[in-house]
Amino acid sequence: MNDSRRENPDHVELDESNNFFKDISYRYVPYWPIFLFAFFLSIAGAWIYLHYQTPIYEANASILLKDEKNDSEGSNILESLNVSGTKKNVENELVVLKAHSLMRQVVTEMGLYAQIYQKGKVRDILSFPSSPVKFVALYPDSIADVSHPILFEYLPAKNAIKIDNRNYPLNTTVETPYGLFQIFKSGDATNSFVANTKHPFSLQLKSVKTVAKQLSGPFSVSANSKQSTVITLKFSDENPERAEAILNTLINDYSKNGIEDKNTIASHTLQFLEDRLRIVNGELSKVEGDIQQYKSKENIVDISEEGKMFLTSVQESDLKINEISIQLSVLDEVEKYVVKKKAMLPELYRERP
Repeated sequence: MNDSRRENPDHVELDESNNFFKDISYRYVPYWPIFLFAFFLSIAGAWIYLHYQTPIYEANASILLKDEKNDSEGSNILESLNVSGTKKNVENELVVLKAHSLMRQVVTEMGLYAQIYQKGKVRDILSFPSSPVKFVALYPDSIADVSHPILFEYLPAKNAIKIDNRNYPLNTTVETPYGLFQIFKSGDATNSFVANTKHPFSLQLKSVKTVAKQLSGPFSVSANSKQSTVITLKFSDENPERAEAILNTLINDYSKNGIEDKNTIASHTLQFLEDRLRIVNGELSKVEGDIQQYKSKENIVDISEEGKMFLTSVQESDLKINEISIQLSVLDEVEKYVVKKKAMLPELYRERP
């Protein structure tokens, strides 16, 4: 009797599982249209986000620092004179590459303070490097931030652009409400996408300081390892070509600044050595003058000077002896000729009839 009343544990667990699924079905199945709508809504939201979101690209570059251990002999000489420059190390170069001044130099050189955008169907597109024109400020440091985009129209037939209903010619210096600019025609202006007047252009002007600060955010530098002398540079941007151009320009400016620093150190070193040589020559001349005065005062004979005088006298005597020998040889030949002529005279008299 007791055994028959006992329940099977497997059957109990199966009944509980069935009851759980029944409860879920009774509770949520009536709302299946809402779940289906939410699913399609999430898919549409993801598509809209990916379609409207600006993609970000990353450019990478590496710099190999020169190992200066091989040049330790020359550097030790300069260090002993206290005129050598600071040796390169990875930590210092990381700070130099991240310096705000270097990024400002890149912004000024590339003209990134004046960026041109093209009106698109979904969002404005950065027109780099295929913009029809390029704005170059005569005084980049004087450019102020302009909060709104400056709309302009490219007029290829007139070789000009129109800003605020005013035409500005290309390839010349023009004065605009935003400063003095030289507006140059880009080599890609004939591109059908760029030259299409149905897509208006806009100019965004920002100060060099503001742009350099913005570009410093997505820019990073790092060393591969503590013992490595290779530095990796990374820059993220919406335009892959601009990201690559920024890294290339930054590396070129970094190298150029390093060469200029070395030339400055070499120039200062050369000037220091010339000054020291000038001082040493002056001191030596003073010492020689003091020695001559002392010799004259004490009647000291300079053996080296007497030796020079003796050699000069011997050379002059040798020249005179050579001249006399030549003269004697000539006289000897003349004498022989005269004697020979005298001997021939009696024979001539005998032959006469």
